Amino acid sequence: MEAGLTSRFCPFATNLQVQVLSCPQKEENRQIRIILNDAPVPLSGIRGCGDDEDGLCPMDSFVSSVQELVDEVNFEEVCTGK
Repeated sequence: MEAGLTSRFCPFATNLQVQVLSCPQKEENRQIRIILNDAPVPLSGIRGCGDDEDGLCPMDSFVSSVQELVDEVNFEEVCTGK
């Protein structure tokens, strides 16, 4: 199996971390990244995150993008089917 692919599987005992990091060398100091089974998850699919090799995304961009996605969900329909 290709190196790194095992970190993409989500077995019963999955290790998931959400890290908030302070990175002075980045334009926006506070960054977020998600680690799944000891490997960073690319957040490039989230608007404003870009394609960072370490999986880092500016915190403000991440929060605003996720909030937009949450606002689009109709929880009543998803939960009850109505």
